[in-house]
Amino acid sequence: MTIINFYLIGFLILLGSNINTQNGEIKFPVEKSISPSAYKVPPVIFARTPGVVISGNYLIFLRSFSDPLFSVFEMPDCNYLGDFGTLGRGPKEFGTPDARTATDFEKGFKVFDTPKGLVLIDITDFSVDRGFEIEQIRLPGELDILNDAVQINDSIIYGMPYVGQSDKLYAKYNILSSRVNYFGKYPSICPEKDKENYWAMLWRHSVIKPDGTKFASFFARMKMFVIYNNYEVLEKEMIMNIPDFIFDAQRRKGKLTTFYKDVKATNEYIYALCLNESKGNTSMEIWDWQGNPVANLNMENQIVTFDVTDDNKNLYCIDEMIVDKIFVYKLNSILD
Repeated sequence: MTIINFYLIGFLILLGSNINTQNGEIKFPVEKSISPSAYKVPPVIFARTPGVVISGNYLIFLRSFSDPLFSVFEMPDCNYLGDFGTLGRGPKEFGTPDARTATDFEKGFKVFDTPKGLVLIDITDFSVDRGFEIEQIRLPGELDILNDAVQINDSIIYGMPYVGQSDKLYAKYNILSSRVNYFGKYPSICPEKDKENYWAMLWRHSVIKPDGTKFASFFARMKMFVIYNNYEVLEKEMIMNIPDFIFDAQRRKGKLTTFYKDVKATNEYIYALCLNESKGNTSMEIWDWQGNPVANLNMENQIVTFDVTDDNKNLYCIDEMIVDKIFVYKLNSILD
């Protein structure tokens, strides 16, 4: 490591120690209700744990536990092209692909799969003959069950350590060196006592800034998020709503609320789907990568998963109950 890099990392750590933590509800500069247009498709939009990813001119709907695993639609009008992917142990079959971790790359999409690891799925020829190719990046044994996994660059994968495996918030796997490290403090709202029992309460949805310089985690059981840079320095911890029973096993029985359900990002913004179950509606929160609020949009229907186009103009969304429509929310007038 050069002297310059040494001092740069030291400066970033010092910068990251000045955390801007905010408590309570946030006032967004834009707060409004929006309505979608809908594209009629065959009744194939159903799954127990669905996911959606936009890759080039394709929109892919993903399932984790049932065949076919993937349905492909052609953008922008969601023309249905067909399905592929089966569960199994064969070279072009899948174990349990986690639909929530799907992200795009130049030839298709990638998803974390148990037990295959990170699987890159090339669908360049799908529109011709339903063809696809896969490439695997295997994970070490201690990371076989890597929850909330994301790939920040060609060499680094982050994820949530399995319960009891570490007292840190993140596992880090270096593909090139095959080394596993752990980093990240538990959120400041966690009591010091019995932290090893908080794993389930810290379930989150993480997302990478496409340029690889940052990543963010939005928590499911607490309305809060954190933003780290690619030096693994905490830049932002935003706390909005922590149920007072969340760290009391006896009091929280049957009371758990889901706040953040799914998170996607562009280089400009983070899009966080918030269920707001206590309010009875679904909203899309938009934040910038400094952790500043941008917009809070009340969605007309109950969105369960979504993706956003790279230009921040369109949200392609899947409704929780409707199996034959893809909903599109236009953001031109909101983010311009």
